[in-house]
Amino acid sequence: MFLPRKRFRAPVVAGALFVSLPGALAAQAREFTKQGLYVATFDWDAGANLKAGREAADELRDRLEKLIGGREAEVVGIADARKRIPDLTFALDTVYPVQVIETIVRQARADEFVVGRVARRGGAVTLAGELRLLRDRGTRQPIVATGPRVEAAADQFAKTVASARAQLVHQRRCANALFEGKAEQAVQAARAGVQAYGRGAFVRACLVSALRIAGAPAGDLLEESRQLLAIDSTSRQGLESAARALDVLKRRDEAAAMWVRFMATDTASVELIAQGVRGLVEGGNAKRGEALILEAVEKHPDVMDLQRLRWAVTFETRNWPAAVTAGELLLEKDTAATADSTFYLRLATAQRSAGKTLRSMELLSRAVARFPKDARLYAQYAELVRSESDSVLPRGLALFPKSAELNTLAAREARAKGRLADAAEATRRAIEADSALPQGLLSLAQAEFDLGRPDSALAAVGRALSRGEDSTLVAQFALAKGNALLRAAGQTKARGDYARALRFFELADTTRSSPQAKFLRGTAALQVASAALREAPLEKDKALSCALAREGAASVAVARSGLTAGQELAPDAAKQYLEYVGQLEPFAQRLVGGCGDAPAAPAETGTGTGASSPAPAAGATGVTGRP
Repeated sequence: MFLPRKRFRAPVVAGALFVSLPGALAAQAREFTKQGLYVATFDWDAGANLKAGREAADELRDRLEKLIGGREAEVVGIADARKRIPDLTFALDTVYPVQVIETIVRQARADEFVVGRVARRGGAVTLAGELRLLRDRGTRQPIVATGPRVEAAADQFAKTVASARAQLVHQRRCANALFEGKAEQAVQAARAGVQAYGRGAFVRACLVSALRIAGAPAGDLLEESRQLLAIDSTSRQGLESAARALDVLKRRDEAAAMWVRFMATDTASVELIAQGVRGLVEGGNAKRGEALILEAVEKHPDVMDLQRLRWAVTFETRNWPAAVTAGELLLEKDTAATADSTFYLRLATAQRSAGKTLRSMELLSRAVARFPKDARLYAQYAELVRSESDSVLPRGLALFPKSAELNTLAAREARAKGRLADAAEATRRAIEADSALPQGLLSLAQAEFDLGRPDSALAAVGRALSRGEDSTLVAQFALAKGNALLRAAGQTKARGDYARALRFFELADTTRSSPQAKFLRGTAALQVASAALREAPLEKDKALSCALAREGAASVAVARSGLTAGQELAPDAAKQYLEYVGQLEPFAQRLVGGCGDAPAAPAETGTGTGASSPAPAAGATGVTGRP
């Protein structure tokens, strides 16, 4: 967009005098200061040489002096520039690039200049050049003239320059109105310039800028931009305005092409590249701008504006590795970025999307501390922590499969989610990785118990005790699991279920004896004895029947011992149970005696094992232990 920073009032050329001009031309001369018009030595093409280039410039300069010299403009060349700038070192016989010519023009206190190229083909001379303005470097007024000799071509070229300059007073009025924020007035001034010279590139450039600022419909802006580009295909105002209009009209491919042409007008300009890439991103063409900004950053790594654009573009295109690289650089060097909580949100998203989850969590943690009142940051942090719970452990185990700590965490998580087999397997891996893992075997016992494998659980508890696990913990664990099994056996009434409970109580009592352990041991033994003595008479196999009788008799002895030692825990229940023991003892003695064995003596420990045999003892009733 062409927005002048101040009114364009060129300095008065030394020695210039104002003389009266007829009509509107005189009014224009009084309104603006006379400009200097510099004519550079022409470059040459086929059939020409440096002499032809100098001759073309000299002939053109002479004719322009006659047409517009004096009050309208002062025509100058390198020799005139030398008079104005004594220390000017530019040579007369050299063709310079436009950038150097602009420096000469500025030092010579001029504002307009002509550059061109001379060619001789088939007996004709062609001068192809352009009128340019220092105050409007984005647009040029192309001019082509052909004649049989240099003089004739220069004459035609000079007349076209003189005609084209009719737009300049209107262009100045338009530019000044824009500077003052009067867009509608600028539009009017520009349209007057178009009427004065229909092919005026400069005034049309100001017109499209004014229309855009005035909020003209996109279709109208596009039409005016195209008319400008038909005159000057490289006009930056025309290309930018056309691109923005096409963006509004949602014609993205055409808009992208315009932005690319816009940037191509000066590939060395960092500012131009940045403006074009922003246009591509804003118009939904970020992918087209990605390669351009990456190339620009490679050439100008220290330009922070380009680094910011690289971050914006790569984030928009979801090129997460590149976005992370760009964002991390801004995190390190750009204080403006780190003062914005949204930057942290976006960078954390890029890191997570690039597979750098830990870095994302670290960044969000820092950001939450830095911006404690930003609910968005905290919400994203909480969501990341929650969502990562299912993947962080698998990733950790993939990296550290033999980590006891990670396998323990995996077991805990699997158990919480009801994946009992996974919990048991993870616990085994943890124990394999660290045999001294605190409570590792008790955790495995719990997993086995949860899976309905109490025998395996009991074996794990025994191993825990042998490896030096705290005896109090082992006893408490065994007591709790035995109690659970005893309650479950009260539903099934199965001797084997009571026997499993008894084995846990035996382990608890032998590990760390207590009235509770003894009482429950006696209660479970009583239930085993009752079931065994019921089954023994019904068993037709003599050997099995006798085995059941012996198991029942031994369990009766264990029951009496345990209930007697633990009766202080529940005196009334113990009394009732001991009375029942007294009823079972003679029955057990008779059954054992019938097997040819001596009467069984009271025992301190029950076997908890034995073959099952379905036969109840006469008059026996079940007794359920209560912890």
